[in-house]
Amino acid sequence: MSIQDFIDDFLSQVLRDFKSHIEPVDSICSLKKLNYENTQTPDYRNAIMREYYLLRYFYAYFTEYYHIYRSMIRENHLKAPLSVASIGCGAGIDYYSLNFAVPHSLENFTYQGFDLIDWGFRGNNLQTDFLQTNISDISLQNINVLMFPKSLSEFSEDDFNTFVDNLSPQKFQDTICIVSSMMNEGGKHDIERIKILEKKLCQYDYQSLNSSDKTYAPKAESCYHVISARCPDCVTEYLAQLKDLCIQTASQCVACQINKSPILRTEHIRYQTLFLTKAGAVK
Repeated sequence: MSIQDFIDDFLSQVLRDFKSHIEPVDSICSLKKLNYENTQTPDYRNAIMREYYLLRYFYAYFTEYYHIYRSMIRENHLKAPLSVASIGCGAGIDYYSLNFAVPHSLENFTYQGFDLIDWGFRGNNLQTDFLQTNISDISLQNINVLMFPKSLSEFSEDDFNTFVDNLSPQKFQDTICIVSSMMNEGGKHDIERIKILEKKLCQYDYQSLNSSDKTYAPKAESCYHVISARCPDCVTEYLAQLKDLCIQTASQCVACQINKSPILRTEHIRYQTLFLTKAGAVK
């Protein structure tokens, strides 16, 4: 299956479900809460909110994670097969992008997804290993990629610290990559947490191969030029007239900005990839 066929099929299913869920609802004002201002987190327990999120962000985040994984693989520090733990995986967008990003020589990889919420779309058409759990209860072993897809800044201080305390790096592979795809509002917070993880691994004879202060981003261009696939027209056209489907009952509805386009360009992408290897390990 091509990337275009996959994106078309996935988002068509999300759009069908979203339409069926909002049809009996008079007001969709709650969708305005899908924003990350002041580091707030939307209520992902709401199925309509999750579907709206996927319609808005799936295409862009698929592109971003595809770019991240391709860049990570090109660094050539990791040995095959890849063993990925994705913390806060949501609908498993990074899993899908990984399936298309890895070259044939690395196709034999494992993926564990962890999230507090079962998004429902995760694993669609593909097989994933998913555990619904809090980050503070996660136990990891034999991994060489620790992935945080837009999630690292969302965890509470207590839960994140417990996660770090519970890590057993002696059970990891000799070389590991910690990946953080950053939210714009939480970028600085992400960097500090990467440093905490780096310090933890260095206590177990790992040493960093690159700087934990440096962040990366591709050149600004359309997502299409990264993945050679477009966001389906049915999604962009539907979101553009979403406001018309809501029964307007108050004066504030006049200025409502609920009509949103999916993200179609790469300006939002910012991430870290920190490689660490055990002292004496072959690089």
